[in-house]
Amino acid sequence: MNILFISLPFALLLYKLKWTVEGLLEAFVIVAVVQSVFAVVMLLIPSFKDFVTLDLLDLQFMFDKKEYLLFFRIYGLSSEYLFTYPIFQGFVLMIIFTMVAQGVYKYVWFVPLIIISIVFNARIGIVAIPIILFVYFVFALRKSDAFVNLSKFFKTFSVVLLAVLLLVINVSLFIDPEIFTYMVLRGLEENSTGANHWDNLFERMLVLPSSIGGIFFGEGRYLYGNVYDVQSDIGYINDLLFGGVFYIVFYFSMLYYLFRKKYHSFTRIQRVLFSAVFLYIILCNYKGPLLVNNGFLRAVFIILFLHILMSKNESKSLSYYSDSVV
Repeated sequence: MNILFISLPFALLLYKLKWTVEGLLEAFVIVAVVQSVFAVVMLLIPSFKDFVTLDLLDLQFMFDKKEYLLFFRIYGLSSEYLFTYPIFQGFVLMIIFTMVAQGVYKYVWFVPLIIISIVFNARIGIVAIPIILFVYFVFALRKSDAFVNLSKFFKTFSVVLLAVLLLVINVSLFIDPEIFTYMVLRGLEENSTGANHWDNLFERMLVLPSSIGGIFFGEGRYLYGNVYDVQSDIGYINDLLFGGVFYIVFYFSMLYYLFRKKYHSFTRIQRVLFSAVFLYIILCNYKGPLLVNNGFLRAVFIILFLHILMSKNESKSLSYYSDSVV
C-alpha cells in the first residue's frame, strides 16, 4: 500500500501548484510521446540503443539475466521496462482517444510511435485500444452528449486508424527485419522449455495455495522473480499466494471505492476514460503483477487524488457562495 503514500503527497503538491486533471493528463501524454520517440530512434539506430541501454542506463544485468532475448526488447526511456512501461503507454493511448473525441487532434499523430514502443517492449499495452473503444461504444449507446456519441465514435476511430495505417507502415519499413520478425512471432513460437507463451500463462504458471486457509489468506509467498520458488508471472496467482482472496478483494474494493468516490463529478468523457482504466487494470493483472507500486498505478492514483482535491475545493466554493447569497 506504499503506492498511496507516494501518490497522495504528489497529488497534494500538484494541487498546491494549481495543476488541473486535464493538464496532468496532457503531461502524461507528453511523457509517453518522448519515450516513444526514443524507442523508434533506438529501433532505427541499433548503436544508439546500445548507448542508451549499456552506457546511459547500464542495463547489462538485464541482458545477462534473460540472455539474448532482451536484445530484441527494451526500447525507449523508462525505469520499468517490459511490463508496466507499455501498460502506462496504453493508458496514454486511452487519454489521446478521449482527447480526439473532444476535438483535440495534436497528439493523434504520435499514436503509431506509441504503439510501436508498446509492441517492441511488451504487447500487453495494446489491449488498451479495444478496451477504450468498447467502453466508449457502450457509453455512446446508453446516452449521447457533445463528446460521447456514435457519430463521434466513428469519427474518432477513423482518425486514429488513419494515423496508424499511414505512419506505422512507413516507420516499419526501416526496422531491422530480424527484430521485426521476432516482435511478430514472440509468444507464439516454442521456447527452450518446450512451452510457448500462452502455455506458460494458462498452464505452467497456474500455481495455487496448498490449503484452504492459504486460498483465503495467502501463504506470504510472492513468486514473481523469486528464483528460490516456482515461477509465475500471473498477477492474480502472485496476489493469491501472497495474501489470498481476502487481499485481492480488499485491493480491488479500494480501487473501486476511489474510482467511484467522485465518479458523479467526472465529465462524461472522463467517466469513459476511468471506466476503461478500471477494466484495463483487471485484465492486465493476469499478464503480470500489476497491484504493486509501479509507475502506471502511481499515475492513475495521482489523477484520482488530484480530482478529489479539486472537487472538494469546488464544493467548498459553491457552499461559501450559497451561504453568502442567503
